[in-house]
Amino acid sequence: MIYRCTCCYYRFKGKPVPNVFHSSPTKNPPGRDFTGDRIHLIESSEGYLLGICSNTDEIAHFKAYEK
Repeated sequence: MIYRCTCCYYRFKGKPVPNVFHSSPTKNPPGRDFTGDRIHLIESSEGYLLGICSNTDEIAHFKAYEK
């Protein structure tokens, strides 16, 4: 699955910057994807996916991107 930031107003929204955050659960919960860009995001206590935006180099919320 592809994840894009919600902070950019660019035509091409930022991707998560690799090797800053790394999430990998010990048990893979059903219905959650931990492959691709998802491993570079962490989940906040409120349920938001957080990571570093490749366009702004700042921490941002991310969500699944649908074409």
